[in-house]
Amino acid sequence: MNKNVFLLMFALVIFLLSCNSDKDKCSTGNCKEGFGVFEYRNGDKYEGYWKDGKMDSIGSFRWIDGTKYFGHWKEARKDGWGDYLWPNGRVYKGYWKNDSKNGMGIMTWKNGNKYAGGWKDDRMDGKGILQWKSGKKYDGYWMNGKKNGKGILITAEGESYDGDWVDDRMEGTGTYKWKSGASYTGEWKDDKMDGQGIYHETTGNTIVGIWKEGNIIQSSSGSMESPELRNVNSEIQRVLQQMEFERKNPHQNHF
Repeated sequence: MNKNVFLLMFALVIFLLSCNSDKDKCSTGNCKEGFGVFEYRNGDKYEGYWKDGKMDSIGSFRWIDGTKYFGHWKEARKDGWGDYLWPNGRVYKGYWKNDSKNGMGIMTWKNGNKYAGGWKDDRMDGKGILQWKSGKKYDGYWMNGKKNGKGILITAEGESYDGDWVDDRMEGTGTYKWKSGASYTGEWKDDKMDGQGIYHETTGNTIVGIWKEGNIIQSSSGSMESPELRNVNSEIQRVLQQMEFERKNPHQNHF
């Protein structure tokens, strides 16, 4: 064989092999109907069952960045029960629909925070419990990833709010209990006592009045100049500041 022809054929074989390695391919089994392993040119890999040329039934998908999913599929979308693991240590175990977290599921973050409850389109939705590593806990309803509806928040210090929520804020009717033993039951707006309410002092004194943006503006019983009552707004500010920080920095708290 002519030396030049041999070199040409060798180069052609190398070229064809390199082209083949740059293509998505079914490396093992049947990737049309049945069980097969499919390797993508970018390094992703799926190992599981197929139907009509699409991922279907049970299988595992591993992304090149280390993300992993093992569970049920339907027409190449995550559908049914499945476990999803992120490279940063976050783990979701629960139900999926149309490639999104939908239904009941448990999310655990690397920092120790944990949510167990309902999901809708990848957001906490419905009844659920979010437990922070610090000891803080919210047990109630969610919508679009935020506290909405009835719910109880217990702080790490032992204070609590039991009542209505609107987009992560105390709004509606609810009861706040301080660790000192004092409590307020009444109307809230934008995380502040606003409207009619009853404040129970640690001394046993009860003040019935009307509040505006956290301050009492009218009282039908007791004194508006109560030293304890004057401290109410400053006491709750610490909790509200922490809640506001969490709203602005969600990834530092549970995401």
